[in-house]
Order: sequence, then structure tokens, then C-alpha cells
Amino acid sequence: MAGVKVVRSSSVLSVTLPNAGAATGGASSRPSLEGCLGETLFNGVWCVKTLKLEAIKTDRPGWGLTIEIRNGTKATIAPWEAGWVTEGVQLAFSDATTISVDGMDVQKVTFATLPAGGAITHQLKFFYPFGTPDAEIKKPVKFLLELKDNIGDSTHTKGVAFSVPNPSLRVRLAFGLLEMRAERVNRATNSSGSSPSHQLEPQRAGQPLEPNLRARLE
Repeated sequence: MAGVKVVRSSSVLSVTLPNAGAATGGASSRPSLEGCLGETLFNGVWCVKTLKLEAIKTDRPGWGLTIEIRNGTKATIAPWEAGWVTEGVQLAFSDATTISVDGMDVQKVTFATLPAGGAITHQLKFFYPFGTPDAEIKKPVKFLLELKDNIGDSTHTKGVAFSVPNPSLRVRLAFGLLEMRAERVNRATNSSGSSPSHQLEPQRAGQPLEPNLRARLE
């Protein structure tokens, strides 16, 4: 897309789209920022990094996703004041179905008051209904964080603004940083017309990286 500005600093990926301050329209027409497990995404207000996905089981089965939320502004704010809504936090599966975050537990994040640069690390919990058989437990492939593009109008949020038209985030849980970078190299290779024989195959978790591939990605 013409006018898109992408900036990478260390493992932080920031994307700014043209006319960011004047965007209107439905969310479906504006793509979310997308990254992978272990990558930090920044939308001008929140730095979000997914750290770990694991199965959890108390009185019912589910998934726990540990995330780090950092305030990237100069103001002291809480997530609920800047885009966060409980119904927008979900895990998605390969068949396009979703499971929503536990509404009580997520409040430990949404109501956390964070100073400038402050962060909270928390395991979000996503539970299946009671009685769900083990055979129906599927591993999620994406973390979806739908954020509203409006900021509260309180005094301490004055000047706080998202840097992208749609501040929502989408994280591919099946990919780590090296796997995601391999895919991006492949896309760049395809778009430049290079021979397919020089493409990089994404490495899956637990599979050792070839030395020459690691050198090209790091």
C-alpha cells in the first residue's frame, strides 16, 4: 500500500498508514497489525508482546496466553481508557471459530493503571464450556485483540492517540520470530522475481535452523 511506513527497532514492529488521524469506516476494511509469538507490536499507544501459549485445566479445559502490555505514551493510562474491550480479546482456530477471554480474569489487565513506559505481564485465560470432551480441544492459531479507535476524554489522556487507523492486533501463534522472518524473506523473494530455489522454508518449533538460514535472519 502506498504511503505505508514500517519501522523495526530491535523486535518492535511499528506500522503507520497514510492519513492515520483521519481514518473512518468499518473495522473490516482496515487490516490489523500482524505479528508472531514473541514479537512486539506497537500501535502508537500500546506495546503488546505475546510470550507463551499453554494448555490449562482447572474445572474445565482451556488455554492460557501470557502477554506483556506496555504503555507506549507519556501519560498514565489504563487499557480500558484506550481501546480495550473485553469482547475483543479472542483466540482463533484454523477452522475460523473463536473462543473469548475469561471476562473476570481479563480485568486484571484492562483496569491496570500504567505510568508512561509501565508494563504488566499476565496470563489471559480462555476456557471451553463445562463438559467439553478432550477430543474437541483444538490448538489456537491466532490471538485477536480488537481495539476501539477511540480514546477516553479525561484530562490525563489528553494528547494520547493511536498512530494507525485500526489499532487492533493479530498474532500468529504457530510462528516464532525466526519463522516469521523466514516467511517475510520468502515474500520479498517472490515479489522481486527471484528463483523459487532460493526461497527460505519457515522453520517450525523444535526444528533446528540451518546455519546459513539463521545467519540471514538474525
